[in-house]
Amino acid sequence: ANLKGAYTTTTGLNLRAVPGVIDPKNVLAVMPQGAKVQNYGYYTSVNGVKWLYVVYNGNIVGYCSSKYLKR
Repeated sequence: ANLKGAYTTTTGLNLRAVPGVIDPKNVLAVMPQGAKVQNYGYYTSVNGVKWLYVVYNGNIVGYCSSKYLKR
């Protein structure tokens, strides 16, 4: 599946430096529900969940769980 494209967050969502690591120091930004992010096809799978590598706000890049994103 091609994951490349624009997505919207379905809830408030942390943008993380490292996929799947739950640590406050790992959080780059807290994105509000309805935030727009862009994915260029890169992701990492953690325990069967795809963590998409996305661009938020035009300049913040990091990982967020695909479970809380919709196209």
